[in-house]
Amino acid sequence: MGKWSVVCTKCSSVFDDGPYVCPACGGQLDVRFDPDAIAQAIDGLASSGRRGMWTYHGFLPVQNPLSVVSLGEGDTPLIKSRLFKERYGMEHVYLKVECQSPTGSFKDRQASLGVSRLQDDSMSGCLTASCGNAGAAAAAYCARAGRRLFVLASDDISDAKLEQILFYGGHVIKVPTCSPGSDPMGLYRIVNEVCSIAGLSPLVTAHYSNPYVGEANKTIAYETCIKLGKCAPDHVFAPIGGGGLLAGMWKGFVEFRDHEVTASSPRMVAVQPEGCPSLLNAWRLGLTHIPAVEVTTKISGVSLSWPLDGVAALSAVHESEGSVVTASDEEIIHATGLLGRYEGLFAEPAGAVSVAGLVRSVETGEVSRSDRVICLITGAGWKSPLSLRPADDESRRRVSVVPAKASRDAHYVGDLLKNLIKQGGDGLGV
Repeated sequence: MGKWSVVCTKCSSVFDDGPYVCPACGGQLDVRFDPDAIAQAIDGLASSGRRGMWTYHGFLPVQNPLSVVSLGEGDTPLIKSRLFKERYGMEHVYLKVECQSPTGSFKDRQASLGVSRLQDDSMSGCLTASCGNAGAAAAAYCARAGRRLFVLASDDISDAKLEQILFYGGHVIKVPTCSPGSDPMGLYRIVNEVCSIAGLSPLVTAHYSNPYVGEANKTIAYETCIKLGKCAPDHVFAPIGGGGLLAGMWKGFVEFRDHEVTASSPRMVAVQPEGCPSLLNAWRLGLTHIPAVEVTTKISGVSLSWPLDGVAALSAVHESEGSVVTASDEEIIHATGLLGRYEGLFAEPAGAVSVAGLVRSVETGEVSRSDRVICLITGAGWKSPLSLRPADDESRRRVSVVPAKASRDAHYVGDLLKNLIKQGGDGLGV
């Protein structure tokens, strides 16, 4: 065996790098790094000479450093929250700003790892299945690598995400299978078979179909601990779409804890919309599987009736003694506005789910105001039509009109501003 192997979660068979599903029983595979390899990677961090996600090359399943395809992903900002300090008296809430990744979402980490792994194969094209962000990330990194990309996409994909995929040269094939409220498992199951038929390389970001690319999410945990002075937070709030983000981060926190980079690991808190409570139902009932649910939420990106990596996410919640919380669509949309006005961040609703979940947890007393908490901001606002909706009444009140006859009258404009300053404004600090 090399630095890592893949282990079947069903029959426990162990294989060298390569297969996407268990050759023995068809079960799901999980990447396992040799402990000595992780220890060596930790020792080499100070002298790695790399930047961003690839600082942690030794923790990722890519053998050849020359194969790395990067657009500068990783090392995203970890900023203290003004919102939670001023509204809730919480001094130690941090926002991990993944929406500042090259294509605007955390999926860039997985796309970089996935395309890097394919650099040594003979296929010139790739195929992925995506409802938006993963497709855009894959298209950008395939463009960087000189590969053609085909995307099986939801037929209600937002115009912004569709245009982004097309801009990078991707070819989109619209299908209804992964539309909100449907079971996406069948579509992801056939990707590898379709690739064999069409002569393409699979580039799916779900651990369910590709056990390797989810390892990239570990680097979010590594970066967080390093920026906190080699300390783990008390809680990590993460949105649940497919579930792989939370599961991957937990794996990273455990690796740092077990190798004594940190003294502890956080409680992982999964956050879902109230209209898509698949993980919440399983957690409350004590199940080890995730029953599909009827979806009523309008928040795209976190609206899968059955999360592909939900079992791994649920396991991470249990192992970390964490929890699952939900928030209404209205609370989630409101959270995007709060991020804009208090933090200067433009997030899509799916990217602000964690903030809505933390607000609810603080108000119900489930999180102490003295705790150190991380919220993942996973996607940029320009990706979602809900973020770009017409301004609400509260926002419209922040538009003032000067009559044409006074447009060059300094006294008129000055008096107007003085009155506005006296009135104050939510989030403006005046």
